[in-house]
Amino acid sequence: AQVSHATAGQPEYLMRPFGGGASVRGIALGSLGLSRSYAGTSAEVRVPVGGKPGASVFNVGFFADAAVSMVVRPLQGAHSSAPTASAEFDAAPDMAPTTEAPTPVCDLQASPAAAASVGVAFYVGPIKVEYTLASTGERRRAFGLDLD
Repeated sequence: AQVSHATAGQPEYLMRPFGGGASVRGIALGSLGLSRSYAGTSAEVRVPVGGKPGASVFNVGFFADAAVSMVVRPLQGAHSSAPTASAEFDAAPDMAPTTEAPTPVCDLQASPAAAASVGVAFYVGPIKVEYTLASTGERRRAFGLDLD
């Protein structure tokens, strides 16, 4: 089980992405938003295939992930007020100091979110292949190394 909480003034880049292998497998990383408060759990059962238990090179795992979070997302209709790139070049830029405060990149709103997934994983030594079905309807495959 994992639990985390960020203060209201914490910058977006320090918030945890909601969705992905570190929260709910089978959902694209951060596709559900940035997590301000988070609680999640994961369970997996591995079954050896052939060979002795604990010494088998082949394993099949069945897993389930679930999480709830208070996520922050851009407000509907909000647009970025960040400066955009320009092809123009000013040979004598104005070097006068400015007292204007920077404008926020976008307005954010907090809302609750929940997600869950179930799947099966195939292990050949440290190599892992996962097939996942998420509560959002996403079906994903993942390949990786299991170094536990």
